[in-house]
Amino acid sequence: TIALGKDPVLATILGRIADDDALQSAFFASILDEAFAVVPDQAARAIADRINGFKIPEVDLPDRGSSTAALAEAGIYDADQERDKVFKPLLAGWKIFDRTDLGEDGLKAREELAHLA
Repeated sequence: TIALGKDPVLATILGRIADDDALQSAFFASILDEAFAVVPDQAARAIADRINGFKIPEVDLPDRGSSTAALAEAGIYDADQERDKVFKPLLAGWKIFDRTDLGEDGLKAREELAHLA
């Protein structure tokens, strides 16, 4: 295997991927902020539906098993830590459990996420 820090081309590519990921994260957070400002119940429902149906994409890797297992082995992603490292921070950022602007549908969506509080 290649040590990531010792291959400047690979380090540059991975840096660009990380930068792009950060930009996408900020972009989608802004979209959700606006959605909550305009249609809070629908925003809460969309979040609940997406989280409740979430499954990390998985592919078979030649001679390495599944991509999910490889990510866990590398310490990058672990389904057991998904709640605390992925969903809880996102929900906290959107203040989903503190919102006072939700109607009946939004409150129902929030209840479906209560196990992540």
